[in-house]
Amino acid sequence: GHDAIQRAVDVGVGHVVFTSALGTRAAEIPHLWQSYFVPEQTLMRLAKKWTILRMAYYAEAFIDEVRMSLPGGVHAATSNTPVNFVARDDVAAAAAGILVGEGHHGAIYQATGPSALDGVARAALVAQVTGKRFAFAAISDAQYREGLAAAGLPPFLVDAVLGIQDMWSVGGFDVTTGDVERLAGRPPQSLEDALRSAQL
Repeated sequence: GHDAIQRAVDVGVGHVVFTSALGTRAAEIPHLWQSYFVPEQTLMRLAKKWTILRMAYYAEAFIDEVRMSLPGGVHAATSNTPVNFVARDDVAAAAAGILVGEGHHGAIYQATGPSALDGVARAALVAQVTGKRFAFAAISDAQYREGLAAAGLPPFLVDAVLGIQDMWSVGGFDVTTGDVERLAGRPPQSLEDALRSAQL
């Protein structure tokens, strides 16, 4: 974060590219947005040239959640708000496009997949791809927190996961752009593609 940016500036790095999260804004610690907001602000203040690449939610992280939820047949979240999912490879390809290209100083790009899907649509897609029963459940923050604690997660991780749920519910990840295709020169994979290649 902050220290890495300061070091890059000190050693004379001409153009700093920082990967951040969609929807980043000021927030209270321990909210994850604050851990992206502070370095973004530092970058703008210190770097001679800067570019920010804000990422949608990793498709791979969602697939890990699906693996854990499939036996129970339910995926829970604290809201049904749409979320955009992007594959790690597509973020990397977009970042590479920034690094080899020109004219990216001062740009804030948003690395997203081709669409945002609400909880019901995500669950239906998982059911369709896997051939297994899979439903979406909207639960309260308190229920979500209880479930994580019961699963044995330490408090700092519980806070982090609930921070992500907040990012989801306020629409932080309900963003779809063509930035990956423009920067990488190829369209990003869809969540369906990612689910199929995961062979769940």
